[in-house]
Amino acid sequence: MDAPDHAPEHADFANKIKSIAGLLVAGLAGAINFIGLKNDEVSTVLRNEAHWPTLILGLIVAGILTAVASVFVKPDWTVSHWAWLAAAGLLLVPVSLAVVIIRIPGITEQAEVTAGKYVASFGAVLAVGCSAVIFKKYLRRKGGRTDDEAGKSIVTAQGLLVFVAIALTATAAYAALRLETVSQLNSTAAQLSAQITETSGTALADVSIDASKMANVDRVNVSVTGLQRSMNILQFCAGIRQIGTLTCQDAPCFTSEHQLGRLPAACDVISSGIYQPNADGSVQQALTIPFSDVLFQRLELLGEVCTVQSPGQPCTYDSQNVTRIYIQIPEYTAPPSS
Repeated sequence: MDAPDHAPEHADFANKIKSIAGLLVAGLAGAINFIGLKNDEVSTVLRNEAHWPTLILGLIVAGILTAVASVFVKPDWTVSHWAWLAAAGLLLVPVSLAVVIIRIPGITEQAEVTAGKYVASFGAVLAVGCSAVIFKKYLRRKGGRTDDEAGKSIVTAQGLLVFVAIALTATAAYAALRLETVSQLNSTAAQLSAQITETSGTALADVSIDASKMANVDRVNVSVTGLQRSMNILQFCAGIRQIGTLTCQDAPCFTSEHQLGRLPAACDVISSGIYQPNADGSVQQALTIPFSDVLFQRLELLGEVCTVQSPGQPCTYDSQNVTRIYIQIPEYTAPPSS
């Protein structure tokens, strides 16, 4: 007698798993595309905040595994209503933690964080309490006692697993939305580049300003400061401590100004300007700044983004939205007379 051929059943089973996993991944990919999280931004996020993408990846994997588990469950299997309550309580935890962990600068209030912690605690207590009730009923059935809900539940186990899978995937998309918002707000630093051209004692600084993802009320302040060539850098920096990784010899005007409380007399502001973003939320400017390479030995370019945290409030400067460039100017030597 020939053994039954299970190949069609196995093929159907594999197709179900592929379909469910494909739908969840496609749904999440569509949500992320709608949010606008681009490939270059993903690499930036992974480099700066690796634990947040790990949370999102964990939710995605949990959703896929839950969806695959639903294939193994017979369609006629039912579970207690307590199981649905336990699942709902458990799903409240990652949603609330997304609010608590992924905080949006200038938007997430402390009240939201506190409420998120309370909701996560409530969800955890609800999940544990309902699980305890389910376990107690299981022990009663195992001991031969009758269960009031036995045979009466119309809640299918397969439906519960599919619901949990969809909820986990939606939570991952919501966390990705918050992560993209944080990425947008943390990527507003102005990018500066400069090229120096010297001719006969005069020089030109071609400065390029590039900033993006700005609100229409934000602005970029760019200033160019020069250290006079007559000043001896070693004497100037005597007694001035470094700031972070910057020493006085690297950034004399910057470090001395912060420690003296004012710009020293040996440092002159050559140029300063304020630039507002266009309709696309970007600032793209090219400046040509003339200066004397006879008078100045160093240039310090400073780009600061002033952001508005709350509507109607003045903009504020953040140390994370600052870009600095330090250039040492070669001393000009006059050509020999003929």
